[in-house]
Amino acid sequence: MRRKTILACCTAGLALMATSVAFAAATASVKDGQAVIGNDSLERRLSLEGGVLRTTTLVNRLAKAELAVKSDEFALRLNDAQELTAADFRVVSHKVEDAPRGAKRLSVLLENRAMGLEARVDFEVAADDFFMRKRLAIRAVGRESLPGQAPVSEGIRFLQGMPTVNWVEVERFATESAAELGGMGQPVFLGQCFFLGLEYPAAYNTVSKPRSPQLVGANSRTSSGLQVSDVALRHNPGRRLTGEFWESKPAVLGVSAAGQVETAFARYVSLIRVPPRTHNLYNSWYDVRQRDMSNDAFLAVFDGFKKNLYDKHGLKLDSFVIDDGWQDRDSIWGINAKLFPDGFGGLVDGLRAAKTDLGLWLPLTAVKGNLNMEWGKANGYEVADTGSHYCLSGPNYNKKLREVLADYIRRYKVAYLKHDFNSFSCAADGHGHLPRREYGFEANVDAYIEMLKFTRSLNPNIFLNVTGGMWLSPWWLMSADTVWRGASDFGYEKSVPAIEQRDWHISYIDAVLYDNFRVRRYQFPPSALMTHGIIYGKLCMLGGKDEPLDKWTDHVVSYLGPGVMMRE
Repeated sequence: MRRKTILACCTAGLALMATSVAFAAATASVKDGQAVIGNDSLERRLSLEGGVLRTTTLVNRLAKAELAVKSDEFALRLNDAQELTAADFRVVSHKVEDAPRGAKRLSVLLENRAMGLEARVDFEVAADDFFMRKRLAIRAVGRESLPGQAPVSEGIRFLQGMPTVNWVEVERFATESAAELGGMGQPVFLGQCFFLGLEYPAAYNTVSKPRSPQLVGANSRTSSGLQVSDVALRHNPGRRLTGEFWESKPAVLGVSAAGQVETAFARYVSLIRVPPRTHNLYNSWYDVRQRDMSNDAFLAVFDGFKKNLYDKHGLKLDSFVIDDGWQDRDSIWGINAKLFPDGFGGLVDGLRAAKTDLGLWLPLTAVKGNLNMEWGKANGYEVADTGSHYCLSGPNYNKKLREVLADYIRRYKVAYLKHDFNSFSCAADGHGHLPRREYGFEANVDAYIEMLKFTRSLNPNIFLNVTGGMWLSPWWLMSADTVWRGASDFGYEKSVPAIEQRDWHISYIDAVLYDNFRVRRYQFPPSALMTHGIIYGKLCMLGGKDEPLDKWTDHVVSYLGPGVMMRE
């Protein structure tokens, strides 16, 4: 009888939860020059008075907090000559629409008639989310002559056709709330219960002293004595506007219970990232280098794993990864026919006998030494202006790389890719971006993300590991599985007393992680780190030639302790 009572109570509780979820709703409205969009967790209030769009208040219902802001709403710089904000535009129309997942979308259309520009600001929130998104879209529609009417802002002459957007700040406001963190690809936290950022790893989410006196007056401190800070979420598109809307990177605004902003942001990341899963692999770098590479050599190495893991215990490697050396340097990631005259077919067949797939080290941008840049130039593939790496947004190189990746994934069922030596800078002309370094950087990050998405479209289960040259932005995880922790492959931290040298290496990794997460406070899930695995190979006896087994097992424990998904 008691069990029936408990079951009835549980059923009633579930029904109550279902009812509460059903009644939770996203709402959006515009009335009397005021607009509101939100749900049971958060709300954004805006003013449209005088035809100017401005956010006035951010509401956190979880923490019962309201954050008053003095907002420019957005800012952009055109043709290196003029900075515009929402105050330079006038509201033309607005509408509220339904969106997927019970979401509401508020769209506000604005125009700057004197400059022939049209902008659209979209706000969207789902019924059950604790965050909302904002996007800015802008296009050039042609200037109109308005005799006798003062222009909305000073005009600008577009001397070379359509205007160029140098940079855009999708969000910009001044706030009295305590602000912290920020930086490239990192969020901004406000009042320990709000988080903001562009959902883009190359964005600059910044907190600084006010640069807009009209927002806060001459004094950067309020009457309460609190420091006022400017919050800006910026990226550098370097895009020429056309008659079609160009859309910015999306900005996210989220909330938490009081004092729980880091936990809430981590939960948000868990919702937007590629679904996490473990991947066990062997990497050849410290065992077999180019001169010794062959299908037979790799099968001999794999035989040890097969006999001792798979045959004895039924344990398998998810992938067997060939690192640097397999490629023909006078190609775009072609296989070196001298080392592998028949490709990787024989190796793949041998791996499948123990339910293991092939993995490849394959830098998407490559650098000198990986591939021959002079050969690339001679064959029409775009090399960055520095001559140090390929430009991923270059149409010829991008197209060829897609062909190569598609071929390997389809022919060899590649299950893992290690994208090392990442370089994004380029100021060359004719590469699919304007010839300025910051524009090339953003264009190449865009192309990189699209390449990851393309690869995953060919094999949804592929594990994508982005390594050297990366930074720990959580927004990489929308397209990659793991990101390099930074620093060197290995090292010895000898300031810590130790008898065995592997302990020095363990301390070295501890120091790197401490710097990442305690000193720099990177907001990034430790489980998604690529930490370079447990090194023990013919070419690197990390613990020494006569290393005791217990020291190696200590490293195994410390390596797996952070819960890393990629186990190398």
